[in-house]
Amino acid sequence: LAEKAIGNYQVAIEAAQEALAGLRISLGSENPELYVNINSLASLLNAARRYEEAKPLFEEAIANRTRLLGANHHKTLISVATLSWMLIKMKRYEEARPLCETVYEKRTEILGAKHPKTLNSANILGWLCALQGEYDSACSFLDIAIEGRIEQLGADHPKTLDSQMGYATTLFWKGDLEQAELLFLKTIPAQEKALGMNHPTTIESIWDYVQLLEKSDRLSQAVTSSISLLDRCKQTPQKKHSLQRTIALSVSRWLWSLNERDRALDHGAAFLDDPQTNSPVLMLEHGERLCAAQNPRGVTWLRQAMPLLKDTDQHRCQNLLAKFEVLLTNDAED
Repeated sequence: LAEKAIGNYQVAIEAAQEALAGLRISLGSENPELYVNINSLASLLNAARRYEEAKPLFEEAIANRTRLLGANHHKTLISVATLSWMLIKMKRYEEARPLCETVYEKRTEILGAKHPKTLNSANILGWLCALQGEYDSACSFLDIAIEGRIEQLGADHPKTLDSQMGYATTLFWKGDLEQAELLFLKTIPAQEKALGMNHPTTIESIWDYVQLLEKSDRLSQAVTSSISLLDRCKQTPQKKHSLQRTIALSVSRWLWSLNERDRALDHGAAFLDDPQTNSPVLMLEHGERLCAAQNPRGVTWLRQAMPLLKDTDQHRCQNLLAKFEVLLTNDAED
């Protein structure tokens, strides 16, 4: 546990695996304590994003906790809930759905509709429905979570605000931009107050709202908000480099669409100078824009990106190089 607390998952996992091997012999398969340790190892692997290794251990814990403790026991439901959330992270939504429904139904029956664990299950089930494109069902479950959390925790509690953000995002995906924007603008300031201006969750919420601005064809506003958001990203305790890359790429693309090509190129180049936030895809995009502006540096960027790209992007890069090298050669001959 101490190793887990400092993020040294490999050391903790190896220790847990060694301990479990001994406990399988000393405790035997009929001792519920064995499955506490199996579930703990699965949770460590889950935290380390070693999902395929964690999955059979969760399934072993669930099967034997069901056998020894019963399907309705809180420890059994914890294992089922954790496995379902891991499957959502793996984007295996069809597998996760019946597990989420089971946990929600049993917790409603055993703990009551307003119990915090039941509300957690409603929130997760609502989010899963949204990911599956079932927006009306998603809103129904998220409504349950929001109302219950307001009553149990208060309107400004981070968990309440998390449910509201899920509802706003669902409305956005559904295409109800007006109602989604109202809820975004209500929830984000509350998150800033409750969590902090530069908290990763706050930043992710603002980015969701920026995508609504893009969908509403308000690119200038999206650019302004995104540049401010990039400054916030640099101040977060745990930098979200993948999100920073996404934001930077979007800003460059939007500036290009607004015919602010110099700003687009300058912004992309400045961001690519940071090795922590650099990426082959950004290099490809930046190189393409430079080439479109007839800037020979574009070919250099494309050549640098080429060996780092995956198959589809690499093929695209090859085509761009062939096209722009010919153009630049023709210009030189003229």
